[in-house]
Amino acid sequence: MRASNISSRRRWSFPKGANLDCKPEGPDNAVKAGCSASAYYSTTIQNKMVKERQYIEPGKVIEFKDETRFDQSDKGWRGQDGNMY
Repeated sequence: MRASNISSRRRWSFPKGANLDCKPEGPDNAVKAGCSASAYYSTTIQNKMVKERQYIEPGKVIEFKDETRFDQSDKGWRGQDGNMY
C-alpha cells in the first residue's frame, strides 16, 4: 500500500470571535455542556475529531497546520474519513 500526505498551513482571523456562548465562565473556567475545552483546530478530518463547538475569543488569529493522508489500495485512494476516492 502506498501513502500520500498533503500538508497545508493557513492563518485565519476571527475579528468577532466564534461560539461566544461557549466562553468558559466562573472561578474555575468551567466548560459549558456541548462545548469543548480543546484548543486544537483543524480544517480537515482527523483520526480524533473535536466534535463539540470551540470558543474562539474576538480578535484571535489561528494558524491551521493540517496534513491529510491518503492510502492507495487496489480500489483507489482511502481518505482519513474511510471513504474511497
